[in-house]
Amino acid sequence: MTNTPEDSTPDHEYEKRERQVKDASRAKRRRNEETDDEQRERQVKNAFHQHQHHHRQRSSSLYVAALRDEFPAESYYGTMDSP
Repeated sequence: MTNTPEDSTPDHEYEKRERQVKDASRAKRRRNEETDDEQRERQVKNAFHQHQHHHRQRSSSLYVAALRDEFPAESYYGTMDSP
């Protein structure tokens, strides 16, 4: 391709820069939108994991309480002290 005289005119250079700026801002906006989507996805995952963790903690503490009721500490101490 050969450069035509009109390729180097100030108007052409201005249009070229303007197009580059628009493309850059469009790309930046696209990156920001993707980032927002990723943040939302991460928030959903975190909320789910926190709920699961809380549920596990509550379940395990109920399990421990049931074990304590079933096997009170006094019965262990009584058997350990006797010969």
